[in-house]
Amino acid sequence: LDQTVLAEVSSAIELSEAQQESVREKVKSLTGANQVELDTKIDPDVIGGVIIKVGSQIFDASLKGQLRRIGMALTS
Repeated sequence: LDQTVLAEVSSAIELSEAQQESVREKVKSLTGANQVELDTKIDPDVIGGVIIKVGSQIFDASLKGQLRRIGMALTS
């Protein structure tokens, strides 16, 4: 069975082909899919890194997310 998933990828800047392939491989390993289709968009608020959405799952590997987590850790 050829399973394809759609991954929505937000990044601060346009991703190179190599970066897109790296994201595809990461999504394949996280989901077990054979094929990954990327829907990329530019979001300056991400600051750096990427946010990947696959269905209802969100994988936040962005600088914005790291700063938010640090802020939450400092206030708790």
